[in-house]
Amino acid sequence: MRFKIDENLPVGLASLLSHAGHHAASVVAQQLQGKLDSIIVDVCVREKRVLLTHDLDFADIRAYPPDQYPGLSCYGFTSKISNALSKHLNM
Repeated sequence: MRFKIDENLPVGLASLLSHAGHHAASVVAQQLQGKLDSIIVDVCVREKRVLLTHDLDFADIRAYPPDQYPGLSCYGFTSKISNALSKHLNM
């Protein structure tokens, strides 16, 4: 699968997914951090990537109808889980 890792998730997640055989790119590596959500999803559509994000705005199917995107996967991690994930990925 093709993934885009949003800036609010550990950048190391892209490496983890790549090692598992997926094609993963991060918003940070592509210098897209701080860009509007609409720009991020447009890039994901153009690149045919599933966006992995912590931004629950993407969970609003009225704003982001699932049939219009390769995939939007939102994770509502608590800060404790996010910190543990970052530590595990050596971030």
